[in-house]
Amino acid sequence: MTSTASAPTVDALATARQRLIAEGLRAFSTVGFDGASLRDIERQAGVGRSLVAHHFGTKDALWRACVDALMGEFHAEMAGVRDLLTDVSPAERARVMQKIYIRFVARHPEYPRLLLLAGTDGSERMRWLVETWRRRNVELFMEVAGFPSHDDRRHAAAHYAFVGAASYIFAVPEEVRLLFGVDPRHPEFVEQFAELIVEWAGAGPSADGGAPTSALRRATRKTFGSDG
Repeated sequence: MTSTASAPTVDALATARQRLIAEGLRAFSTVGFDGASLRDIERQAGVGRSLVAHHFGTKDALWRACVDALMGEFHAEMAGVRDLLTDVSPAERARVMQKIYIRFVARHPEYPRLLLLAGTDGSERMRWLVETWRRRNVELFMEVAGFPSHDDRRHAAAHYAFVGAASYIFAVPEEVRLLFGVDPRHPEFVEQFAELIVEWAGAGPSADGGAPTSALRRATRKTFGSDG
């Protein structure tokens, strides 16, 4: 008897690959690389066994594909507004870029979780992530936002102060709900939270070269010195 079963279509294979990336991101950002199980990822993605091997080859390759998808989406969002902000003031560019980041992590809480887990790992994977995506994205963000720095200590302090303030609430939504009864990913809350953060950190260098106008920039300038 001839089987009526047909081979998977190109669209079906693409969909399976996308589901594996989505579930891979969830797993890698929850339990880390070592804790993630390929079989669990396949099961949660609703695909057949060994499809990770078929699409990616190895667990490491799946992890990198997940990072490429997530970091690439953020990079594309930033790059998409770069030309639009050419004639906008530095302060407004900073506000726009910081709101892009906050809205992105609200939609993708796996972004800060993944970086937090990977950032404690001195492996070749982490070095690849930094050199392939993190440095590229941070430099693009700083370029478009108008945040040059010749002091790596101040640059690091300001960067992680902002990232921590802007990201943490979305990385722990259940804690926020239990403590305050608030859904941090509700669209209205996201916009209100974004306004709060950019009021604190959003303004860039002053137009006349005087003191920066945001609390974060004033504090980093006072602690670490001038922009140079």
